[in-house]
Amino acid sequence: AGGGGMVREITATRGVNNVRPTSVESAARLLHARSGGLYLCDAARRLLTVAVSLNQVRDYAGTVLRYGEGAAGAVAVSGQPLIIDDYRVWGERASIYEADRPFSAVVCVPMLWKGVVTGVIAIQDHAESRKFTLADQQMLAQLADHAAIAVENARLYESLQEQLVERGRAEETLRAANNLLQRVLSSLNEAVIITDPYNRIIEDCNRTFESVFGYRREEVTGKPTSILHVDEAAFVAFRSFLAKWDVVADGASFEFVMKRKNGEVFPSEHYVTYVRDDTGRQVKGVGVIRDITERLRADQREHALLERATRQRMLQQSSQQAIRALAAGTGLEETLGLIADLATEITQADMCTIQLKDQADALVLKAVKGLPGESLLGSTVAADEGVSGVVLRTKAPFRTSDLQSEPRYTLLPLAEEQGIRGFCSVPLLLRDEVTGVLSVGTRSDRDFTAEELEVLCAFADQAALAVEKASLLAAQTEEAEVTRSLLEAIANTSSSMLDLPALLAGLATSVQSVLGCDFCVI
Repeated sequence: AGGGGMVREITATRGVNNVRPTSVESAARLLHARSGGLYLCDAARRLLTVAVSLNQVRDYAGTVLRYGEGAAGAVAVSGQPLIIDDYRVWGERASIYEADRPFSAVVCVPMLWKGVVTGVIAIQDHAESRKFTLADQQMLAQLADHAAIAVENARLYESLQEQLVERGRAEETLRAANNLLQRVLSSLNEAVIITDPYNRIIEDCNRTFESVFGYRREEVTGKPTSILHVDEAAFVAFRSFLAKWDVVADGASFEFVMKRKNGEVFPSEHYVTYVRDDTGRQVKGVGVIRDITERLRADQREHALLERATRQRMLQQSSQQAIRALAAGTGLEETLGLIADLATEITQADMCTIQLKDQADALVLKAVKGLPGESLLGSTVAADEGVSGVVLRTKAPFRTSDLQSEPRYTLLPLAEEQGIRGFCSVPLLLRDEVTGVLSVGTRSDRDFTAEELEVLCAFADQAALAVEKASLLAAQTEEAEVTRSLLEAIANTSSSMLDLPALLAGLATSVQSVLGCDFCVI
């Protein structure tokens, strides 16, 4: 519960500069340690920089280490966690800390984002008796994964905020331009045309107009404004659209599609107003035109980033809820069924299969959801067969948007019958060993996203732990049942016989029966 609260604290923090210290403080509290640090990686220059220095003998923020230097440098190179019982006597310690030797027990874990080490979290303890354990390392690694996601989300949030602020400033500037003269003077970087308001003839234009539309000034002077439109129908629609606006006072602002000299069509923003004489008669029409192609592209990128962030947040929340639900599982069959249910829910998939590795390194089908494949439960796939075998051997996920065209897929003939197309398989990893393969699929052509794959892999890691826990519990239960049966059989035999040879023969028969062996010798 404490770890979950820390994860929520980290992921709820906005701003990169806030996420970093929150991550280290949470990690130190989680491991009951006093000090720690966070290093950010520069993969291009192979350097690490201390971004957070928590409760150390002095502030090491800004300190730079090379890849491979010290504990953090070693983790940045290998991507693997590291536990050091006494850093002061460790042979590969960083020389920059040699004068202070500020800590003894150290545990370092990488911050992984899409399989790349983006940073390192190090937690230290000064107590002579303190030794970090593998459990400490695993808890810190889980927290580091959330910290890496939180840092990336914070960077994304800050980028979006900057774009929104910049866009707001641009819109405010546009609204501030409220009269013709100010508009013309401030439009040196925008296309400006002067027209006859009655005949729609171009009388003049500026240099920006030439660069935007591709016409030279002499090419358009005296020509109708219709040459700037996609076709005659678009020109008529533009005039009808303009007639709906009241341009007597401040002018009209709107967007419309225009055409360059080379025939290229582009989106544009227009500001249209009229110059009037003393009687109020329109004598000149003034049009200010801005090419908004890049702005619309930026809007689309912003929308895509927001959608991605929202989807990622939903996936993370679903995964966290699923992991909490797994903790309540008991029996192996119940746990596997729950894993299949949660996997399909997280990924919005139509089917799910779970295969577990047996003692011969073959994959045995243990659970099926969404397919009428109960009769295939217990069927095996060799380690060198099919997509599952590829995942088993490489320890890497597999995904395809069209399973039917994948020649290596040999798991379930029912998948073809049921029309499964979008497909994703991830390894069940336990202490870096593959214990099974979790697969999900859809009946539609679907390419699982990198975010979905990342969340499914994280869920699979937790599922592997739950399967191990359920298997151990089942083994303990079976062992206890055998022991109980054996004791009962021996008690019944010994209490009913007084003759020693007959007693021993009865005991041997009871042991043979309970254990299911071929013979017993006393």
